[in-house]
Amino acid sequence: MLPIQEISTLADSHSGRFHSTLGAFLERLLTGRMRSEEIEAEAAAQIALLQSKGMALTHIDTHKHTHMFPAVLRPVLRAAKAAGIRAVRNPLSRPGACAPRLALPGCGAWK
Repeated sequence: MLPIQEISTLADSHSGRFHSTLGAFLERLLTGRMRSEEIEAEAAAQIALLQSKGMALTHIDTHKHTHMFPAVLRPVLRAAKAAGIRAVRNPLSRPGACAPRLALPGCGAWK
């Protein structure tokens, strides 16, 4: 959603797109080459776009469940909280289970 200049640590500088493989993403994430502020800003921009189209978002989720990595989860949760979203997709739930989301109680869980 955001221009490449605002998310330069998240996107490939040549293509202007997110890194094409999970491996490339994780290499950058786990070596500290992604800025938390950019993750939060991009998540907020994507949430805002969906909400501006009238979608009532019940939870957040990320491609390939990258939100399971704390360095992604924390900024995504900040963006979700600011947008009034109070749950995150639990990728460990059984397919067809009744509760595919985990509610996050209290503001302390969002910090």
